Amino acid sequence: DELCQLRASGHRCILFGRPSGREACSFFDTDNAAGAAMAVNQLAGCGWSHIAYCDQHDQQWYHQDRRRGWRRALKERGLPHDDTLLINTAANFSEAHQAVLQHLSAHPEIDAILIQGGAHTAATLYALRDLGRKPGIDIGIIMYDDDPDMAAQQRPALSAIAQRFDETAAEAAAMLLDDLAADAPPIRERIVQPSLVIRGSCGG
Repeated sequence: DELCQLRASGHRCILFGRPSGREACSFFDTDNAAGAAMAVNQLAGCGWSHIAYCDQHDQQWYHQDRRRGWRRALKERGLPHDDTLLINTAANFSEAHQAVLQHLSAHPEIDAILIQGGAHTAATLYALRDLGRKPGIDIGIIMYDDDPDMAAQQRPALSAIAQRFDETAAEAAAMLLDDLAADAPPIRERIVQPSLVIRGSCGG
């Protein structure tokens, strides 16, 4: 694959995210499972009990990590964690909107949602509007990847998991410079902890 070709040609590489194959390579990443658990614990602390996770059905490492962290946190709190709380959507807005709308209509007990982000966030907010449900009042919402401008445009403002990309990018650059200065750099990994930005959409 491309990674093997780069390494075979003598290039130094730092990956964002874990390598998917068996080829050893230094990488940095955010702790996606921890971020999802933070969101669940915040929503549960606000009094919500049926906390869904909305994302695109995908086998990328970060999707898997977030689903694992979400489900583990629910189990640890003794909250429902079955698949009726997993909202699988498409990547585009219109299909995601219909998927969320249909799922919430079929499972009205869902009272909080952790959203993957991007089109999923917009689709979920539109579906809630269609159903007459208000974030922060009768359903708790936290989105992945903090976007302060987007969050502030909503009423109430959206709570979010921040992945601190500025910190991870700076550390990746430092790791790469260290590797370039070494004859035989070691394989390293750096996991950065995300943070929770609490705004009005959590409710409670």
